[in-house]
Amino acid sequence: MTSIISQITELRNGQTFSTDCDNHNRYCIIATEEDGSRTGYYYSVPIYNRNTGYLVDPGIYNCGRNLSATGSNCSIIIQDEVVLSNIVGSCSVRLPCLAESFLNCNANEGNYGIKITSNGIACGLPTLSSKGVSITLKVSIPYMDIWQNDMCLVLKNEGSPFVTVSCVGVIDNSGGVVAPLKIMCEKKNSHEYLITFKATKEVGTYYLFEVNIYENKLLLDTSVDSKLPASNNAYGGVAFIGHTVEHGESWLYSKLECNKIPELLDKKIIKAVLHIPKLNHTTTDMFAFQITSRFCSLGSTWNNKISNVGHPLKLYQLENWIDVDITCMIQEALSASASAVGMVIKPHTTHNTYTVISTSDSCLFPQILEIKYK
Repeated sequence: MTSIISQITELRNGQTFSTDCDNHNRYCIIATEEDGSRTGYYYSVPIYNRNTGYLVDPGIYNCGRNLSATGSNCSIIIQDEVVLSNIVGSCSVRLPCLAESFLNCNANEGNYGIKITSNGIACGLPTLSSKGVSITLKVSIPYMDIWQNDMCLVLKNEGSPFVTVSCVGVIDNSGGVVAPLKIMCEKKNSHEYLITFKATKEVGTYYLFEVNIYENKLLLDTSVDSKLPASNNAYGGVAFIGHTVEHGESWLYSKLECNKIPELLDKKIIKAVLHIPKLNHTTTDMFAFQITSRFCSLGSTWNNKISNVGHPLKLYQLENWIDVDITCMIQEALSASASAVGMVIKPHTTHNTYTVISTSDSCLFPQILEIKYK
């Protein structure tokens, strides 16, 4: 995960900013502007540590014989394995190889290594075998429930998500996603799970995936796929908008829970733009619409998808971002005291092209909702 301050500075085209020290929302940084307005940068995941209140730092630091990092709601210790832990429990991740050189490797050299996300790790493993690569997860809580599809896996404790494992994709030397990655799980015993990642085609140089301790998200979304018509991807970290051999046609539904931005209820919204990280180098024509009906991010599938749409939304494809102007949506929702407001992103073509974007569940590439207000 890139430094939060660096990301915001990039979105501001290098313009420096001062922050509102009275902000208590764990999802955002609020910048004070010279014209008296304020700009909130609302991340799809919490960006402050739940216990200390400090901004999440993606750095890895020496801690005695181990290396350590801190997420929004977990501590991260890297030794012979990676251990993620919080007050609920712990999850250890055993990788095929784990050395200090592996932690600092360069994606341009064909190996991603380990990176710290907002609440866990992302790992890139070389594509050395057509059989895929495997890791072992060991959790402190026995007999967890498994929620799974082709792109992600969730271990739940009494119905509540505890740890998520999510595919990003097959990556080439330039760092772009070139194909979907498939996840499979074998339960070894009451505590251990063998997780295997396999490419859907023999391309790219490494497999990239995330392992995170779960935290609630600011935005709730899911992709729906025509070739997986009964499958839901509410916990998946990426969406292939367009057409792929593996998924068919894919759309993304997304909604903002307005109760997570209570400080804006009595404010005048000037502009609101959702910045969605773009993860591949090719593009497909897309368009976005406001949704006029409510949808459930945990229950939506291609079979029951909502086709009724409202106002079209302006969508801009940039080099590293997909920007959607949702000013009218936010204004209407806050003025009407709506509990949530939603949209859908669809491909504009039937050709076999796609754009890979992160979803709100990605802790490596979080979405950022920029809202300017007075």
